[in-house]
Amino acid sequence: MARTTLFVLTASLLAGTQAGCMLEPGHEQEVALISNSISFAGAVPLSEREVTIEASASPKGPFVEVGSVFSAAAGTPVGTTTLYGYAVDLVIPDELWAETCAGRETFVRAKDGDAVLLTYDSEEVAGVSGAECITSRLDEGAHVVSAAYGCASPYGSPVRLRSPQRGRHSGEFQRDVHIVNPHQAEDYSCAVQIDGDFSVTDPTPTDVSFPLLATVTGSVELLYPRPASGVARTIGLPLLATVGGTLSLESPRPEAAEPLTAIDFGMPALDALGGSLHITFNASGTGFDSLSGLGGLADLPQDLAVTNQRTTDTSYGSLLPNLTSVGGNVEFVGGLTCHGILDPLVTVGGSLWVETTTLASGLGSLASVDGDADLRIGLVGGDVPSLTSVGGDLRLRMDNFVLPPGAMHLPALTLVQGTLRIYDSGSSPAAVGAASVEVGGLELDASPGVDELPADVDQFAIEPTGPITIVDNPNITDCEAQSYVDSLSTHTGPVTIGGNGPC
Repeated sequence: MARTTLFVLTASLLAGTQAGCMLEPGHEQEVALISNSISFAGAVPLSEREVTIEASASPKGPFVEVGSVFSAAAGTPVGTTTLYGYAVDLVIPDELWAETCAGRETFVRAKDGDAVLLTYDSEEVAGVSGAECITSRLDEGAHVVSAAYGCASPYGSPVRLRSPQRGRHSGEFQRDVHIVNPHQAEDYSCAVQIDGDFSVTDPTPTDVSFPLLATVTGSVELLYPRPASGVARTIGLPLLATVGGTLSLESPRPEAAEPLTAIDFGMPALDALGGSLHITFNASGTGFDSLSGLGGLADLPQDLAVTNQRTTDTSYGSLLPNLTSVGGNVEFVGGLTCHGILDPLVTVGGSLWVETTTLASGLGSLASVDGDADLRIGLVGGDVPSLTSVGGDLRLRMDNFVLPPGAMHLPALTLVQGTLRIYDSGSSPAAVGAASVEVGGLELDASPGVDELPADVDQFAIEPTGPITIVDNPNITDCEAQSYVDSLSTHTGPVTIGGNGPC
């Protein structure tokens, strides 16, 4: 059954004009033969308006114009506006159809000038027909653009057409494959290898599966939406073992706050990743009780970035349970309280940035960071217990927790080749590091925990030519800071003192 599709001109709001169009066929209409003529008919709210029809073998283009048509000079009143009809029959050229396991597919969009138009799906998707939805909103007094946005398809633009002609693919695709709706995913169930990029960006929470896919030579982008129930969609990739490029995983927050939930990223066999790993939980909301599905990864050659702005506890212990080394940078932003983050990680070849209100557990095996390290975390003592060396600067922001007797922050730390910067910290620097720590420089910045020099920093052996900065610490004076620096008889490096208490 054909689905009615509505397009609305997004750029018209900036131009001060109003435009839109209703277009058939809609998402997932089946065409018997790709050589068949296809009817595109609909209406726009402006007379004699040119609508261009474009098609592509991929939802990401490149798109090619296959025809155009002008709306009628006379219109029909609908609600608070007038619509002007158009109709055109077009054949989409063979080269704009791509082969799938089940047949062929093409993607069609409508444009008004440079602006791409939004789409609407029929009652099979939205519960009412396109005409009913738009007419109802217009009758209620809605602006035509507002009415169109309110009836927009979750699958967006362009729409997908399919044909059973010339399908039954071998399972190897020497091109990019981009999945934009769950119906399309069904047509790739035979995929074994994709020599290109692969993405699943369907914004609905419908589960999809690619049961045979083992190799993607390019990058992979996957979207895991969650409805208000908090149950994330599943993307089944049970055999995927190799990704040649970057792996990007995103789970957007629903409009309503979700309860604690588990997300399984569904790639238990993945053990070879040629690029970076990016995991994003966008917006704020509640946390997760379990994150899993990447248990096969032991080494990352490039970067790792995990961004999670959840405002309650989240457990990461099963997310990357076997990851021991990252060749590039590690960036972890974790929200309120984080449990079990990167427990087995031993080495970071680049820089490390960890930001979370409270690190309840995790980073227990981390021994070395070759680049800079920035720990903006609620250190509670005994945390990051194995870190011995930082190849660049080390920046610490430590909340004012009462440490257990004998507990230290970073208790194994013996070497910071760059500058050790302690800033905005309520904890005393005396509770940082091993009995002796070689540092390339020292900076104490806006830290109430600095209240006694030199006792706070006795364990730090500063490189004689390294910089010393002591600024804006409220519980010491500039004179005390200068006296401490003067006591370092071998130090010849630059010194900055100021903004501390008055002498």
